Amino acid sequence: MNTIGERILSKRIELKMSMKELAEALGISKGNISGYEKNTFEPSAQTIIKLAKLFNVSTDWLLCGENYVATNTEGYYNVKANLEEYYLLTQFRKLTLQHKLDVWAFSCYIHDFNIDVAYYKGFIIAIDPSLKENLKEKS
Repeated sequence: MNTIGERILSKRIELKMSMKELAEALGISKGNISGYEKNTFEPSAQTIIKLAKLFNVSTDWLLCGENYVATNTEGYYNVKANLEEYYLLTQFRKLTLQHKLDVWAFSCYIHDFNIDVAYYKGFIIAIDPSLKENLKEKS
């Protein structure tokens, strides 16, 4: 794969995404995707960053075909997600901290997990209620 267009096409096919789905995920037109894949024109810097995150690759790989390792400079895990999961995660990130805790607690409730949810040092954590007293004693 010698061009950025070939790499975009390859990753889109690998993820089983249509041009329309990719365009919607990036907030651009289907014609732009077609233009990138045919090497008619190149994506903007903002679009390259979005593509790298969506495809779970580095911007270096998209641009040059090198260093096919996604960076983790923002503290995120590199996880493959389908389009539905991507949209859910995008919406989750927009929530306030309290709403994130509510979503987490609800998820635990519907899956019958007997845990409490808390926010600690930048992370949402799940705590077994039977261990709460032990945690209070140590802090």
